[in-house]
Amino acid sequence: MFEPEIGRIVLREANAADSRRLWKWRNEESAREASFNNRVIPYEEHERWFQSRLGDGRTRILIAMDAHGWEVGYIRFDLSNESAEISICVDVNHRSRGYGTVIIRNGSEWILSARLARRILARVKVLNRASLAAFERAGYSRIRRTFVGDAETWELQYPTMGAAGATNGRRCSKTAQVSRVRNDMRD
Repeated sequence: MFEPEIGRIVLREANAADSRRLWKWRNEESAREASFNNRVIPYEEHERWFQSRLGDGRTRILIAMDAHGWEVGYIRFDLSNESAEISICVDVNHRSRGYGTVIIRNGSEWILSARLARRILARVKVLNRASLAAFERAGYSRIRRTFVGDAETWELQYPTMGAAGATNGRRCSKTAQVSRVRNDMRD
């Protein structure tokens, strides 16, 4: 696993009990500002969306936990053909500590090593410098500038999976593991 300076990050698959936490993270003001849909989402609407995503084989939602077992954010992959689009949110109280980079890298390595996708794309608002830096530190490269709605956006791509299972000329020897064990919810 890759580790930030302050501790180890472990990813686990999300489950139904994670709905309220993801809803709070997603509706936090700065998270909404970074999102392409920046409106406040009512809980009932989020719950319907979340339950449908958990049951959809084309979506993977992973919860990131620090060395103490505290949930510090989540990462989501929307799968289509051999591609995945990544989305991430780090808890406001755990930002600027290196977690975002590690969560992005661990999740991306897991998706590739599980052979759920051969290509991973990210879309980040041009003005979201912190997120752009986290993706680039995680190994993503800027492909092109584009628009999502009226938001000027960078498309970034993670190094592609080669036929021998290597990314960008290296073997995935530090493959991220995803735990299926459920930690107790902490509010």
